[in-house]
Amino acid sequence: MAARVAFQAALQRIGFGQAAIVALETNGLNSVQDLINLDVKDIEQLLKIVRTGPPPVVVPCLAQKRLSIFCFWATKRNRLNKPIDAVLFNQATIEVYGATMALIEKDEEVIVKAPAEYKTGTKWKAFKGVIAYLNGIKSNHNIPLSYVIRENAVPQVNQAFQSDHQKMIAITPLVGPEYEEDNGKVFDLLKSWTINGPAWTWMRAFNPTWVGRQAWLALVGHFEGDAQRDRVKDAAYVAIAAARYYGDKKKFTFKTYVTIHQDAYSDLEKYGEVISEEKRIRDLLTNIKDNSPAANAAKGTILATPALRTSFTNAVAHLSTTLQLGQSQDTRNISSVNVGKGSGRGGRGGGRGGRGQGRGRGKGKNIYIGSYAPDQWRALLSEDKKKVIEGRQKSAEQQSQSQGQGKAAGIRQVATVGVDDGHSTIDNATHGTATINMDQVVLQGTLQGLAAVGEKRPNAKSAGSYMSRRRTSKVVTSVRCKQRMVSQVKILCYNDHSEVIRGLCELDSHPDTCIAGENCVILEVTNQTVNDSAFTDEHDIMSNIPIVTAATAYDDAATGVTYILVLGQCIYMGDKMPNSLICPNQLQSHGINK
Repeated sequence: MAARVAFQAALQRIGFGQAAIVALETNGLNSVQDLINLDVKDIEQLLKIVRTGPPPVVVPCLAQKRLSIFCFWATKRNRLNKPIDAVLFNQATIEVYGATMALIEKDEEVIVKAPAEYKTGTKWKAFKGVIAYLNGIKSNHNIPLSYVIRENAVPQVNQAFQSDHQKMIAITPLVGPEYEEDNGKVFDLLKSWTINGPAWTWMRAFNPTWVGRQAWLALVGHFEGDAQRDRVKDAAYVAIAAARYYGDKKKFTFKTYVTIHQDAYSDLEKYGEVISEEKRIRDLLTNIKDNSPAANAAKGTILATPALRTSFTNAVAHLSTTLQLGQSQDTRNISSVNVGKGSGRGGRGGGRGGRGQGRGRGKGKNIYIGSYAPDQWRALLSEDKKKVIEGRQKSAEQQSQSQGQGKAAGIRQVATVGVDDGHSTIDNATHGTATINMDQVVLQGTLQGLAAVGEKRPNAKSAGSYMSRRRTSKVVTSVRCKQRMVSQVKILCYNDHSEVIRGLCELDSHPDTCIAGENCVILEVTNQTVNDSAFTDEHDIMSNIPIVTAATAYDDAATGVTYILVLGQCIYMGDKMPNSLICPNQLQSHGINK
């Protein structure tokens, strides 16, 4: 009787008259319990009957709105196992739950990407995105579905919460028909993500009972148990030790290097191992192999500054800023890069072989654009590396232009022979004929103050008289006591990479040996060739393909380490193939099985 009186008093507080209260009782609303699970549409239908009678009763619009809030309040508190005494439904409660109803009506469901299936090789840390996905899925009472798999089974009703979302997850009881339905939904989702992978082994036992919470706890118990914790910690230490930073690369930047450290420390802290700030910074600085002035200066500043030496975050910020400034800073301007193509020194312009492969180590500030050892390349400043790459590109363009002009004029480059005191020298010259004109060779030697055979001529102007007196039909060169006749010179030329060429190295068992493409460089030529036929007779046979030892570079995106892959006894296709093919049969026959 007291509950009925309290219910009638609550109806009067929200705007219902005595006639309307009697009409509601006539239609079955006698207590707060009768309001549970009634929604807005149910209230609209009920009051439509009350207003039309007989007898018709006036119900204010505001009273109808408050009755809907009354039903929402009763349903919510009943789901949370809280008391639903009508005395508790006052003006303050109407305002709070009315605002909550308004938010729910306007709230659009947040679409969170579902986690990928947990298959062989999937990391458990990534699969725990299940929690984030369930946070975005709402149950029947607008409670996040993640409450089913929360850590604490007992509702934490006495804690302070930062949001209503967090509160609903923590205090919703894990009992009742609503929970059983939500528990089944969670199991169905987990089953769809794990049935095709190794995790299903620990979920299969719960398939008949359809309990998502127990299945989730079984997964957590396995993948976060003692053995798994040891594996995760070991993997974290290995990741920190293996990470190396040699300067920013396309797939491995300083940000990537720092992320490896941060993820590893996060895993260690999760399992109770706290690494001190000093140890973190020590590990960070030790594996920075970038020897540029900017990197060395930044490391010195961190070690000398207490505020940086004791804060991993501050040290990372200082390193990031300094390295970025070091990469963008230009310390000197280079107006030109001169490149020679012979075999002389040509450094100061006065040495022998003016057309030689001079490295330009004279008094100028030219940069050598030839090959560098890995340590030498890493020691270069960023701006110097940029100048080298630009110089190589410019050199390649000049070579391409000169070769194009030579083809247009019907000219090819051959070797000419000059004689100096009985010793032969070979230099590059350009002729319009396919063979060397020996008279031109002799004349060239004479004009240089040399005779083809005999002693030196002191006067170059008398070359014509000497040529009129004597005809030379052949050139005989000698190396000390051994004589030989040079009739022609054969030059083999392979592609000279002037820039970094990126390509794939694909496993292919169709060819019987490895094939080096454009992304490889030649280390050794065997002077052996093969003829290659395609998979169909419609393609012509490719003749005289060289067999070489080639190499290509692979940058490990995880550690930043560059590996050199050497392909022995491979067919060299050069720029005819953008990628290279690695033959598994050839690898296995030489003991490479993994």
